[in-house]
Amino acid sequence: MGSISEKIADRVIITNDNPRNENQNKIIKEIVQGCIKKEKIIIIPNREKAISSTFFKANIDDIIFISGKGHENQQIIKNKIINYSDQKVVIKLLEKKI
Repeated sequence: MGSISEKIADRVIITNDNPRNENQNKIIKEIVQGCIKKEKIIIIPNREKAISSTFFKANIDDIIFISGKGHENQQIIKNKIINYSDQKVVIKLLEKKI
């Protein structure tokens, strides 16, 4: 995933999806290991913060591609099910930026 992203993107933000009971840092480390151009990689484990940071640093002609959660409305971390939606985060950010 990391190596494909770095080939087509100027910048790659690595964040959490549904780590469940897996070690979040270990997952991120494994993704980074697949990358060659480490200077393109930014790690922000909190998904909402990663999207917000990317959104506010983007220029008007930049394309932001958010992958992983799609239509899902929850994030699972350990045994916790958290109400979360990438779509709602982006809508909230658009309302702030406009």
